[in-house]
Order: sequence, then structure tokens, then C-alpha cells
Amino acid sequence: MPPLKVWQPKSLEDQCIQRYIFYLKDETDIIFHMRAYETRSVLLRNVSPGSMFRILDRQLCLGLTGILQDIVRQKMTAILIQDLHNLASEAIKTMTSSRSYQIISERQIAERAATRIGSGRSSPCYEESFSSPSLYVTCSPFPWNSPHPHISRPNTLTSNYRSLPVFQLLELVLNVNVRILDFSKNREWLESEEMNEISRILWKIVGERCQQLEKFIIPKELTYSSTLNSVILNGSCLVQLTLKRNIPNNMFLNEIGKNCPNLQELDIAGAEVVTDFGIVCLLYADPEQIFLKCWNRERTVGQQKRSMRAFPHPHFDKQIPDQQEPQPRGTKNANGGNYLYLRRSFHEGLRSDTGDTGDWERLPIGNSLQKLRLENTKVKGDGASVVLETCPNIFSLGYLVFAAAGLKQVFGYEDRADTKFTEIFYRGPSDQKLSTIANCCPNLETMFLGSNNPRSLNSGVFRHWPRLAYLTLENIMVENIVHCLEEVGGQLRGLKIQCSGFDLSDIAVLCPHLKSLIIQKEAPNPVINPVRSSKTRLFAQLEHVEVSCPQFSKNCFGFILKNAVKLVSIKVLHVPKLSRVDFESWLCTNPLQRLESLIIFKAPELSLDTIMWLLEEMESITELGDLHAMDFAKNANDVRKLHQEIKKKEWDISLVDSSQGIDTEERDFGKLQSLHWFYLTPSEGYKQSGGSGSGRARQM
Repeated sequence: MPPLKVWQPKSLEDQCIQRYIFYLKDETDIIFHMRAYETRSVLLRNVSPGSMFRILDRQLCLGLTGILQDIVRQKMTAILIQDLHNLASEAIKTMTSSRSYQIISERQIAERAATRIGSGRSSPCYEESFSSPSLYVTCSPFPWNSPHPHISRPNTLTSNYRSLPVFQLLELVLNVNVRILDFSKNREWLESEEMNEISRILWKIVGERCQQLEKFIIPKELTYSSTLNSVILNGSCLVQLTLKRNIPNNMFLNEIGKNCPNLQELDIAGAEVVTDFGIVCLLYADPEQIFLKCWNRERTVGQQKRSMRAFPHPHFDKQIPDQQEPQPRGTKNANGGNYLYLRRSFHEGLRSDTGDTGDWERLPIGNSLQKLRLENTKVKGDGASVVLETCPNIFSLGYLVFAAAGLKQVFGYEDRADTKFTEIFYRGPSDQKLSTIANCCPNLETMFLGSNNPRSLNSGVFRHWPRLAYLTLENIMVENIVHCLEEVGGQLRGLKIQCSGFDLSDIAVLCPHLKSLIIQKEAPNPVINPVRSSKTRLFAQLEHVEVSCPQFSKNCFGFILKNAVKLVSIKVLHVPKLSRVDFESWLCTNPLQRLESLIIFKAPELSLDTIMWLLEEMESITELGDLHAMDFAKNANDVRKLHQEIKKKEWDISLVDSSQGIDTEERDFGKLQSLHWFYLTPSEGYKQSGGSGSGRARQM
């Protein structure tokens, strides 16, 4: 039966911090309303909201000394981030329904109008609509954001949003002692137009208050604003920076390169504006001159404007067509089109052995950078080549399919080179590029190897990777799979396979140390090889299994359950015709004493009696489902009976019930999966017991 519920209260430290945050929230709410009425109320004439805020700030600063200041503020920050979506929702409600917010807005409009009249201006300027905060007045760090950075405006001209309690609370908690800001810990961000403005003020506060950040992570749900520039300006201590698609243009990467000299990991995955020129901006001090050396002005600008003076800046962010592919449609006109054409690649222009290039000043970030995630950008082989030429310590380009093209451009496909690559993503038919990876990446630990169309594979290539532990095979000919696993299977800890018709028993025999297995889209052969399966101790180390093919045969499902004695979790999209008799026979052979999670997304034949029996039999189970596709779940009384039984016996178990329509079933099943699709280990936050888990810590 499942483990019993244990009610364990939070630690005294966590409760104290939580209570103090509640206290600060109440106080900032009071101060917000007092700010609105301080000029209207006779009773509040001698009460200063600003003084009250400074008292709260002193309490927090002086109440903790030494390292406690760092620890407590960091914990308070983590709690606020996890609840920030609720605080943002409260802020939006305040803006729409609070009389105090309306009073503050009306007062600021009047003050701005008076300021314009007093200075002789008749219309508002850009800076006034995005003015500095009342307590921490700073100018924009970049000249294109503030034409007059030396002019400080009156403190009363604050942004309406900045006066909201949520931002006042953040100003109290955030300061120089906060070193980590990971907004990806919150996955409940609102989809609202107001979130753009909330992001703008949030980055402004972070830039002013957190000037020694070491780790700064923004999810794709939060948006870029020019106020984010101030965070980058103070990035001298940054080691990890995740911006995802929040990159406005290629030249923004130059600010990162100049101001973040110690950066080790940069994630700009999804930033579709970034091209090969963006990599030059990131790594070199004078990208404009490199651009002028490489671009084909006549072809980019167009025949009609060839005699006119052409500035390069409007062309910095244009997409660069692949020289090996046909010219893009719609570009054969006199005006040059929307593409940037080059006379030579940026990699060729940067190499000093090409004659007229000279030495270009490299930024310090080139030596510190170790991981650069570039998938879903416009970066291609040229940009990958620039990274490889400039960054001697780089070990990953994320899931960039052009990484192999960059290796081939820099090192060729015959010569050996000792790079520090430990992970690589390659999808394509080229044996030359695979040979390049073999010659240049002897330290590979994680590899995605696939093709859009089925391809053959020389299994001998795997002999070059003695440390390879996590492998994805996609669209590899079934006759090559066994030969590949014969070479590398004994060292694999994680395997993801998307190949039609493979034999599951081959994996069981050839990969004895496998801990994680993902079977995606293509189903294995439903018949298990009896010669292979007769061997003992198959899947002896297997802990995590996820199967997302349309139908996983009952033979294959039972083969895993009968053999995997250390199984912790198994999640399958669809196993047809399951019954209690099947489970009885499998559990008789292997009682699954460690199994914590059993999810079959589509198993309509499982009855309430079978579910209750499974709960009684499996002693470690804490997650079971999916109820939505089981026929008995259509009866509300049966579902209620199941929940009452669990409550009566005080079992600590979660019943998974997606309750979604049939059209979205595969997408919904994906939400239940916990193994990382590339690293093949449980994703961060996955519940694990003490002895079982992901083997070793892995960087996501």
C-alpha cells in the first residue's frame, strides 16, 4: 500500500521569514494608501509615507548582520518570486478598482502638466512618461534610452506602477546582497497586456537594487524592456544569464559582451532576431568595423541606391541567406530586399591569416564563456564557427543543429582537434560532419544524433566517445541500432530512441547500466525476442521510463515491469487491453517495491477494482493515473469512492486526472513527463527518493 501521509510543518526559520514578508506586505499596502491621501488629509499632515518606508528599510538592513543578511534576503526573494504572479494580479486589480491609485495618477498628471508649463514646453516628452522612482533616482545607462542623463527630474514624478505595493515590497527586499534572481521558478505568469509594464518596472528595480547579481534568469513569459539594460550594465559579477527571446537586436549582445566579462553560461534560445552577426557583437569590441569588412554593400542595398551613401546600421539585424542554398524568393529586385549579403563570412573576416583582416579586439567574455544556448535563433554555421574560434572553453552550443557545421568549418573533417565539447546536437545525413564530431569532440557525454529521414550509420564512430553516457537516436535504420548499441550500450546511462521496429530486448541486453529510457513516436517491435529475453537481470538498473508512441504493446510494457527491479517511474501514452490479470502476473515476478509513479495516459479497461488492488500491492506508489481515460472515472460516484478510500486510509498519493479532450491528448501527456528530452535525466524539481534519481547532477 502507499506510504501514509506525514504532516510536517515548515521549519521555524521558514515560518519566521514568511511571517515577516506578510508584515512587510501589510505595511507597504498602508503606505500606498497614505501616499494617495497625504496631500488631502488634515490628520496625515505630519505623517510622512517616505519616512515610514525608510524605517522599514532600516529595520531590514540593521536587523540582520553579516552572512545572515545574504541568506535571509535570498530566501525572501525566492518566496516573493514564487508568489509574484499573485502579487502582479493584485496590482492589476488595484489599478482598475482602487481609488488610491486613481488619486495618485491624477496628481502625477497635474504635476507633469505644471512641470511642462514651468519649463516652457507644451507637450510631454518621452522621459516624463517613464520617469525615475521616488526613492532611487537613476538615469538610464545607455545613451539611446536617455538623451539627457545628467538631468534629474523631481522625485514626485514617479511611474504610477512604481507606487504599487508589490514594487515597494520588492524595493525593500532586493538589494546588493541578493546574488540570484531566477524568475523561471514561477511557472504561473499571467497573460495580460499589463505584464509588459510590470516587467518594465521590475527590471528597473532589479537594475537599481541588485548590482552584484551572479545568476539572472528570465523565462520567455516575461518581456524585454529598455530598463533591462540597467541589469546588463551592472553585470560584472554575472556567471549565468538566461534571457530566452528577450533580445531586441544583435547590438544588444555587444552590451552583454562588454559588461559581463565573467559570464560562463548565456541562454538566448528563441531569440529569432539574433543572426551570425549577433555572435560577432557578443564576442568582439568593434562589431561595426567587422561588419563593414564583410558585408556586400551593393547587393544588400540594391542597384538603384548603389551610388548613394549607405549606412550599415539598418542592415545589422537582417537575415543572412545560406550561401549554399538558392537565393530566397523576392530578393531579385533593384532595392536589395530584406536580406544581408556578405562578401566573406564573418569567420573568414576574423581570421588573421587571410591577409587584410588584422587582429580584432576580443572581449573577455570569450575566455569565460562555457555554454551558449543558440537553438531557435537565426545563428547558422558561420556564427558557430566564430564561437569555436573565439571561445576556447566552450563545451556546448545548446541544441543548435549547426554546431557540427561550425566544427567542420574551423577544424575540417579529417584533422583531429581536442575541444571541450561535452554535449552536441546533430540532425542530418552527412557522414563528414559526424566524422568531424568524432575527431573534435572526444569528451562527449551527451549527444543527439538523428535525421529528418531514415539514415544508416557507421557504428564504429562511437568508439571515439568513451565518456558518452546519454544518447538520443532518431530515424536510424533498425539494422544499424544493434551495431551502435554493441559499441556504446555498455556505457550508456540514458537512451532516447525514435526509430521504427527496434527490438526492446536488444536494448535490455546491450545497455545493462541504463537508468533512463525514452521511447518516442515510433513503437518497438511488439514481439519480444525469446532468446534475448531468457537472459537474467535485464534492465537491472532502469529507474525511469517514458513512452509516447501511439500504442505500446502489452508485451513490451510487461517486459519492462517484469524485469526492472529498481523502477521508480513509468509513464506511457497508451497500452491497449490492460487488465488486473496482467498486473498480477507481472507483480508476481517483480513486486515493484520502489515504484513511485505509474501513469498510463490511455487505459480505459482499468476498473476501480484494479486501481484499488494496485494501490494495496505497491508499497511505494505516490502518483497514479491517468483517471481521465478510465471508463470507471465517468461515474462520479466511483471517483468519489476512490478518493474517500484514500482519505480514510491516509495514503500519501496523488491521483492524476488530466480531464482534457481527445484532440489534445499527446500534448497533455507531455506535461506529465519528467525526463529532460535532451539530458535524459529527471528535470529539476522532480520528486525523488533518497537512493534513486538522476545519477549525477546535470546542468539544464
